[in-house]
Amino acid sequence: MQGMEAKLEGRIQQAEAKLQGQIQQVEAKLEERIQQVEAKLQGQIQQVETKLEGRIQQVEAKLEGQIQEVKNRLESLRQEVKAEINTAFNKTMLLFTLIGVALALFSLLR
Repeated sequence: MQGMEAKLEGRIQQAEAKLQGQIQQVEAKLEERIQQVEAKLQGQIQQVETKLEGRIQQVEAKLEGQIQEVKNRLESLRQEVKAEINTAFNKTMLLFTLIGVALALFSLLR
């Protein structure tokens, strides 16, 4: 009976050793595969970051152009308003001058 137990114990130890070896192989393969996937994902992340950075720069450049257009248009409108105000002021001054001349003529004719 002890011989059989020893034989079974030996077989159990062999099976454990074999399974332990297989487990270690699987762990090594999985670790290698994990590292490959991590490297691949890191590369993809870098590509996305690069694309996004380029796109952000394009949008910034476009917005800066539009801002400049708005500034130019505002300056143009400001100049137009300034010219209109000057014209209105000049017309008003002419009108007051004419009123003054008319009053002076009326007072001379009296």
